Amino acid sequence: MFFRWSLVDDGTHYSIRACSDWAWDHVLKGWRPYLITIMFEPLNGTQEAVVTQMTRAIEQIIYSSLCKRFSRHPRKPNQQDRLPRLWLFPDFPVFKTDKKMPLADVQFNHGGLHYNGIMLLPPKSRFKADIIRHFEGYKDVYERSPIERIDIREIDPED
Repeated sequence: MFFRWSLVDDGTHYSIRACSDWAWDHVLKGWRPYLITIMFEPLNGTQEAVVTQMTRAIEQIIYSSLCKRFSRHPRKPNQQDRLPRLWLFPDFPVFKTDKKMPLADVQFNHGGLHYNGIMLLPPKSRFKADIIRHFEGYKDVYERSPIERIDIREIDPED
């Protein structure tokens, strides 16, 4: 099953449930799901200022460049269903006992703050390439200051 968490729907879990339902509804309509993680270079400022800088970089560098690959006119209302969807969250690294995390990943941005979440690709668009290879092939477009690296992995809805 894809992103179906069994959580009590108290006030703190509505957004998780909403994210799950939103993603699942898109997948049922033919959208392809991916997990995306975006790491950043060291940024200055308070945690709030760093999150603002990260959000701006995602919007201006990643999303705007990506939308132009999916539609010739991404701002037109009739093209919205042809654009990728991102649901991203600021996140801190979680240390796992079976994996080693590079020290550099936690030494900046308030303890390793980064963004991750779901990226959904529409069933119809002008983009025909493999999205993972696309990001690998266009690192110069997407991985530029302040974005250090982007990791994308396909999610199998059947898991």
